[in-house]
Amino acid sequence: MRILYVEDTLLNLCLIERIARMGNHEVINYTSAEETLEHFADDNPDLVLVDIRLDGEMNGLEMVRRLRAQGYAQPMVAITAMVNNDVREQSLLAGCDEYFGKPVPVRDLLHLIQRYENTSLDDARAV
Repeated sequence: MRILYVEDTLLNLCLIERIARMGNHEVINYTSAEETLEHFADDNPDLVLVDIRLDGEMNGLEMVRRLRAQGYAQPMVAITAMVNNDVREQSLLAGCDEYFGKPVPVRDLLHLIQRYENTSLDDARAV
């Protein structure tokens, strides 16, 4: 599975990469929403993990809104240090399927990746 992680903090990226390697998944990383949007079609990810605060002018939620407006239907998950119900609600309204606070609970993230991996495999079998 191809996981796109939009994150500008190296330590957080390293954690996600370690978790993804447990399932032999590929992680693509960009530090800004603008860079992500520029390469998104070519990357064709199965799952998008996105921080809300990013390098550049655009935040992660605006990026999610734009991708949803373009018809992107794959799962998108907000991962942020801004942990409160308002931010959670804003993330879901922007089009995120789920929301995790930092630090990311490793077990929960493993389950999330496995769930979306199984969904992706089911979709591929249906074709």
